[in-house]
Amino acid sequence: MITEYMDQGDLFAYLKKKQHGQSVALDVSTVDVALVLAHALADLHKQGIIHRDVNSLNIFLSTTHYIRLGGFGSARAVDELMTAGTGTEFWMAPEVLREGYDYEGQPYTIAADIYSFGVVLTELDTLKVPYEDVKERWSIEEKVRTGQLRPHMSDACPQWLKNLANQCLSFDPTKRPTAKAIIDVLLAHRNDDDRSPSDEANITDELLAAVRNKDVIQTRHLCTKDFDPDVRDDVRAH
Repeated sequence: MITEYMDQGDLFAYLKKKQHGQSVALDVSTVDVALVLAHALADLHKQGIIHRDVNSLNIFLSTTHYIRLGGFGSARAVDELMTAGTGTEFWMAPEVLREGYDYEGQPYTIAADIYSFGVVLTELDTLKVPYEDVKERWSIEEKVRTGQLRPHMSDACPQWLKNLANQCLSFDPTKRPTAKAIIDVLLAHRNDDDRSPSDEANITDELLAAVRNKDVIQTRHLCTKDFDPDVRDDVRAH
């Protein structure tokens, strides 16, 4: 499979930089990353495919191509017997850790991807690796498998986003939302994030660069954001 070159590496490394206050060439919001990921999962699930390895190491960033989901080596059709535990451990759903079966003994489904999506939401919110603060590392897998442990959002997290993450991380796979339902929630709150003047300036620079480079996808994406009217005039001038 040939994919675009993602010059900013993976989301895992990006979040580490943010956690340590290091500068990044591309600044992305929680909602924007979540939306790209949810759309990718919705497309896969519509085709009857489970990704099986959704995590921040498989989400890639680029100043040209923006955000992409990768790591499709583990993807499989839903109609296959999904019992093989595949995925990066800390992002795995409880049913995947139980040798691929849910708590009722049924093979896991696309809902396993939604759980992993929920784990990524906690990373975006806290800037931390899942279970980073758990001292007894040896106990993590067993506690996740039995529903005693799951990653959490920060106290400062908006309530709507915390509710969404909690739904995605439900121990019962049937209670997790679909990727389409997640998209609807994210779109409803896309403009909730307050941006500082520096954030606004960064987005303006990105938009102007996208126009100059004739990057249609990035231009369309950035044009969905709320700008000062003067910014749109600058873009038209280019």
